[in-house]
Amino acid sequence: MIERSKFTVSLLNLVFLFRFIECGRHNVPRVFSTPSGSLSGMLIPFANPILSPVEAIGGIQYGVAKRFNQPLASDERWTGRKIFLSRSLRGVCYQPISNVKRSNANNIFHYESYSRRLEPYIIRQSEDCLAFNLYVPAIGDYPVLQLDVVATYFKQDGRATNGIAVLETY
Repeated sequence: MIERSKFTVSLLNLVFLFRFIECGRHNVPRVFSTPSGSLSGMLIPFANPILSPVEAIGGIQYGVAKRFNQPLASDERWTGRKIFLSRSLRGVCYQPISNVKRSNANNIFHYESYSRRLEPYIIRQSEDCLAFNLYVPAIGDYPVLQLDVVATYFKQDGRATNGIAVLETY
């Protein structure tokens, strides 16, 4: 009887191990190959059980800003596997938050609440902001749409422009 119980316990342990391995497969981000090298992000689960986790790959450079002198390399390349973690996100495009002229009281309230929510994310600002973040569904094959729309951006003369309205005109 002792031998049979040991076998049953071992079989149960093996079943739990396979279940753990099967679940663990979704906890490891995939490696994506590009002409510039391989990318691997970090897995971000959501608190809502309906939403499946996503793989976040941040700070991928898609262009180089024009400069007075030509850059040494045409675009960013890396060898091996580049791991993009949340701390490796690049600086956001420079956007002035305070001292902006506002037209009416209703817009002032919305702009100030928007600015307060945005401030923690714009600590690092850069004029070289030709980079994007990619969020890929971790489970299943789903199409990925990347659309960079800025709700409001500021022109060089300080006037605010609605980016969505600009997008709608095209």
